[in-house]
Amino acid sequence: MRSLKHFFAIPPAWGKSLAIRGIGVQEHMRPSLIDRPRGTGDHLFMLFYSPVRIGAVAGHEVQPAETLMIWTPGRGQLYGD
Repeated sequence: MRSLKHFFAIPPAWGKSLAIRGIGVQEHMRPSLIDRPRGTGDHLFMLFYSPVRIGAVAGHEVQPAETLMIWTPGRGQLYGD
């Protein structure tokens, strides 16, 4: 499958409680560790196709392929390889 990544200048909104800011499908990530200590102002849903390190400032653990992670607004995000 081909990789897709798109961010919306004006997020499409479905009702008052759902707006999608961006979408990525089969997005390939270079070896790195993403560290957003304060997270983002929205929910982040990610399905990892290969093993991934996920954690918090205190530490992280390797999770298996096919791990789904959902971060709530403001929650720290630490993930990568």
